[in-house]
Amino acid sequence: MDSLAPKSDVRVRGSSHIDFKTATTGVAAKAMRNEISRLVATVEDPATKKAFDTEMQSFFLFTRYLSERAKSQELDWDRIKSPADDQIVPYASLPSSTDPKNLNKLAVLKVNGGLGTSMGMTGAKSALEVKDDMTFLVLTVRQIEHLNTTHRVDVTLVLMTSFNTHEDTLRIIKKYANQQLRITTFNQFRY
Repeated sequence: MDSLAPKSDVRVRGSSHIDFKTATTGVAAKAMRNEISRLVATVEDPATKKAFDTEMQSFFLFTRYLSERAKSQELDWDRIKSPADDQIVPYASLPSSTDPKNLNKLAVLKVNGGLGTSMGMTGAKSALEVKDDMTFLVLTVRQIEHLNTTHRVDVTLVLMTSFNTHEDTLRIIKKYANQQLRITTFNQFRY
């Protein structure tokens, strides 16, 4: 006898599937934790060992992700709603600030972790020349420098680099040491 309930293409994971996935993930996580501990133990310098151990901890985020993924249910898209009109503040209705010193509270963050390999480059895409012999990074530096000079403020440029672009970026930004601009970098995890 056919059910009167509408048929759904969504398949919900059963508890036995979840138990199996959780168990196998747990075994894999324990094995990985042991291997990482062995690997960390091979580093002799204490400062390097501590930094390496901290970096290796990011693997445990992955095992937590696997565990949550094994337990997850399907997303109910019918429960996802757009925010109400009274929750959205149109940009045009925001009060304008007449005090340029508020700009001192501003920092500009640029993601600078991409390699330009698809464009035949071997380094950071920010080093790609895009206009009048200027790179993406030069254009950004000039814009912020103009802002700082015009309003006599100190807006910081923060570059989020990657494992692949960090050293290249540090080399490139040395030439801006005497500019009217502070540049700070931080390296995102490589995993």
